[in-house]
Amino acid sequence: MEITKDCVFKMHKLEKRKENEEEFLIGRPDVSDFVILPNLAIEIIELLDSGLTVSEIEKVMAEKEIDVDVMDFASSLVNDLLFVHMVNGVVVNEVVNDNGHFENISEHTAKRFFNRFAFGAYLLLFIVGVSFCLYDHSFIPKYQDAIVFPSVTLSLIISTAIGWVLIFTHEFAHLLAAKSLSVKSKIGLGHRLVFPVAETDMSNIVLLPHKRRYKALIAGMAWDGALFGLGVFVLFLGNYVIELDIYFLNLIKLINLICVLGIAFQFFFYLETDIYYVLTTFFKCNNLIHNTRLYVRILTKRANLEQKLEFENIDLTEKKIMKGYIWIYIIGVIWAITLFMTVTLPTFIKFVSLTLVKMFNNPFFSREFFDGIIFILLSSIPFIILGWSWYKTWKTNQSRNNRRVSSEAI
Repeated sequence: MEITKDCVFKMHKLEKRKENEEEFLIGRPDVSDFVILPNLAIEIIELLDSGLTVSEIEKVMAEKEIDVDVMDFASSLVNDLLFVHMVNGVVVNEVVNDNGHFENISEHTAKRFFNRFAFGAYLLLFIVGVSFCLYDHSFIPKYQDAIVFPSVTLSLIISTAIGWVLIFTHEFAHLLAAKSLSVKSKIGLGHRLVFPVAETDMSNIVLLPHKRRYKALIAGMAWDGALFGLGVFVLFLGNYVIELDIYFLNLIKLINLICVLGIAFQFFFYLETDIYYVLTTFFKCNNLIHNTRLYVRILTKRANLEQKLEFENIDLTEKKIMKGYIWIYIIGVIWAITLFMTVTLPTFIKFVSLTLVKMFNNPFFSREFFDGIIFILLSSIPFIILGWSWYKTWKTNQSRNNRRVSSEAI
């Protein structure tokens, strides 16, 4: 649609939060897309939404002796930021009706699980678990705990099922904590570099003051730690107080192992993990990983003009943090990719190859044949999720680039 100076604009529902004396964070909560803009830009958005045309706003700016390209900014609001819902009564950017997941759970109910008393209880359980591990080192999770039953296939099925249940539990904790803060969120699948993950999209949390965000950010780890502590307590009971079934205890050991690995993964803060978000919230960094990647492109002479301009506009404090963080990021990325290419992928290929040989050396419909099918299917799940998430990210980036090209053509 052609944008002229006489067009009348109607914005989507926008929400904003003051960043500092000169800037606001503003965006669409329906798509969880936010950007930091100067006060002048906010004023122009409000004037456009009030019904003034670009021509009329240019006169207002001229009276204030402010030199600004209102037309260019208005076009950007339509085509790049997608803040404009209608132009001259014609819809140019549709409203997205997404209310998040588990809408039937009330904010009041969510607060019962995430308040000071609840966090105190979670911390106490974790401390109890660590204390028992120090008392009896046999309670410390080991990689052998992944084998629950004598049958490797059955153990793989159980560990995969429990693993995904615990991953969902971790993400559900984030969702519930966000809901206790009146922030809608949803659980989905994604990736962190070469790691397939479940993730909770609670992007609208940026509308809250920084100090109020921590509850939602550490909620998943809080539940992981509490489950670990509870599991170790059960092991203590089984070893010293009452006799419990060996397979039940093996299941508890598996749960403890997954919880510990889950907590450890969150400390890979060269990725967008829970600890990464805690640190960036504490230091008030707006987009540390994205800006660090931008910095890498600058250093390696691969940045275009638009990226150079974006880098120049990064807050000075965040730039200082980036200079230290970039080494953590580079070393972490190299380590992760090296591990994936030299260990994870070759191991997967080797085991699948051996399994296929074993399958075809046995009769069809034999136990060994079906064991092989189950093993290959379960082992492939992380790689399928990773490939799907990579493709989805690529499609999103392509769509964003195409939209930018279209806006430049206008």
